[in-house]
Amino acid sequence: MKTISPYQAAALMLCFSLSRLISFKPSGDNLLICAAGELLAGAALAAVSVALPEKLSIKGRLIPKLCAALSAAYLLLQLTLLLSDLAASTQYSFPDFYASPAMIASAAAAAAYCASMGKGGCGRAACAVIVITLIIFVLTAVGAADRFDPDRLSLAVPDRAQQLSRQLLYSLGTACEIPLALILRQSTDRPRRAALLWFSGHSLSWAAMLTLCAGVIGDHALTGIPIDTLSSYSKTSVIERFDALLLLVWVLCTVLAAAALLSGTGCCIKIISDKAGRFAPPIGALISGAAACLLTGQGVLLPASVMAALLGGAMLLGFGAKEVRGC
Repeated sequence: MKTISPYQAAALMLCFSLSRLISFKPSGDNLLICAAGELLAGAALAAVSVALPEKLSIKGRLIPKLCAALSAAYLLLQLTLLLSDLAASTQYSFPDFYASPAMIASAAAAAAYCASMGKGGCGRAACAVIVITLIIFVLTAVGAADRFDPDRLSLAVPDRAQQLSRQLLYSLGTACEIPLALILRQSTDRPRRAALLWFSGHSLSWAAMLTLCAGVIGDHALTGIPIDTLSSYSKTSVIERFDALLLLVWVLCTVLAAAALLSGTGCCIKIISDKAGRFAPPIGALISGAAACLLTGQGVLLPASVMAALLGGAMLLGFGAKEVRGC
């Protein structure tokens, strides 16, 4: 069975992290506390992923198939939320410029195409996207560095504990890359190294970019989308604004994250039926895309506590299904 390298697996996981970072809305919470919550959640999830044993013996066929079916449902739910959030966030940043159904349909179709390349193709594309995103982040940071004011970095807020708990729940509810990594674990070379690589990149990107946003934008970063706002503050002698480049990497990361979800869905369906697994990515893209079109703009979101509970269940389900051949 072909496997992907830990760097490719980590790059696919980082696509989720970076897509979530670019579209992150703090809703009034302190950005430094948000970064701390994200790092704590990432550390806990990486530790669990590393601590899990390499093999799990499951007797019978019913339990692994049930785990696979429920895991596929979870991945499609996360895909729906991912596509819906992309459409809602781009509408917020570029009002009346992008039509949500068209944005969702094009992203879902591109994700289905990427998933058809296989996990290896997605992994190689993810590595290239991570490099491009890193370059654009560095250029954005350089362009905004002269506006950075350390006095804007402050933790003097009255409800630090509540803000930290909110961010922890948000992070745990949206970190679907960890259950997906467990589902794809047997097709990943050295999965523990992949988890550690993901955590390193995830921690560095969230801490650096949110700290930069707090120091450059100040209180204006507490509402809206900080990374998107930062792109309009940043400029160099060659590039006046970074909005278009940011949108490019945002969409690329989201499409590859969606492709990874579709690949994981196909893996789960193959455990149940090998023939049905071949058609799972395009059908999953169609179902999630249609659901995302219905959800976008309706304000229908599951509470963070519910999503965090689903994450824990999905990790157990993914780990229970991973030993079945055909993934």
